Amino acid sequence: MKRAGFIDIQASDANGPVSVSKMPASVYIYKKDSSSGYEYEGRVHQIEGSSKEQAVALEGIDEFYLSIPLTALDFRVLTLPFSDKEKLEKVVPFELDNLIIGSPDSIVFDTTVIRTSDNTHDILVAYIKREFLSSLLERFAELDMDPRVITSIELEKIIRSGSQDIPGSLTGNDMPGPDERINIAGHALTASAINLRKGSFLYRKDEEKFWSRLKLTAIIFLLLTVVLNGLFLFNIFAARKQASETERAMQVFYQGLFPNERKIADELYQMKSHMREVHDAGEKLLGVNPLEFLRELSLNISRVTFDEISLDQDLITMNGTAGSMDDISRMKENLSRFLADVSVSDITMTENRETIFTVVAKPPDFRKDSL
Repeated sequence: MKRAGFIDIQASDANGPVSVSKMPASVYIYKKDSSSGYEYEGRVHQIEGSSKEQAVALEGIDEFYLSIPLTALDFRVLTLPFSDKEKLEKVVPFELDNLIIGSPDSIVFDTTVIRTSDNTHDILVAYIKREFLSSLLERFAELDMDPRVITSIELEKIIRSGSQDIPGSLTGNDMPGPDERINIAGHALTASAINLRKGSFLYRKDEEKFWSRLKLTAIIFLLLTVVLNGLFLFNIFAARKQASETERAMQVFYQGLFPNERKIADELYQMKSHMREVHDAGEKLLGVNPLEFLRELSLNISRVTFDEISLDQDLITMNGTAGSMDDISRMKENLSRFLADVSVSDITMTENRETIFTVVAKPPDFRKDSL
């Protein structure tokens, strides 16, 4: 039966500091029951300092979770038009750049939505100094503990309370009692509000176990393949000999059609590829005149760089980079002078504060025969 240990570090009071060098902590032990939840077994140990002898009673625990005091965290509330986790990971560092002391690279953060109204979301950003988190993990590594999740029982309580003033609650002194802490920790084992094991601090043991099992599976599969190949060696040899003769005949025929092509891997596939090239070239000859189109583009567009241009008979697609939204607006207006149904989409700001976009339009009314 799977067992989990929840390490609960508590500050001496609600406003007390947290020191990595001195971390008294309780460990709550849970066992996983048949309903995919966790059942509390008991509080088995107190950890102080980095003595390995003090961790003997924790043997047999499959995984650890860690709660740090609220005083070890800092918070910011951002109002954004989206709540998607992947987007938040990219945008929040830019938003925090002018809101925190130091660089966003010096912290580790996680986010949770605390309020939604109309088309906006209030995002609570909880963060901790990267250096402090690294020291914390090193200290527990000395005790052979590698927490899967790093959260805060106090923060879990505030978020689960459904308070309308979560930012105000973060500065309060409402510390959960012993029984309440055990209950909150049990819920956090299956769904924690935040998890600071991210980026370079990401929990890796599951990945290591996966690759270890995959390696064993690969070895078994290899041995099975060798056995099967041994049983059917004669038939395979005969089939390969016949296939080799057919392949040589096809290669001679293909080389006669394309004498200048040296690299031949699959004659049939490459023949189909050549036929598609001829077909596509014919379609393009009946479509947009590329030289005339590029000429019009160079005469009408400035302050915008196009990285990819696709010219089809009925559609033009262009991917580009601009310095600002104003440049994109001017570009769209200028393109409309010689293209129809111009639309701009997929507008995204890069880390270099450049704006990338995609333009889709109908081709102009000049064809290849206008040359």
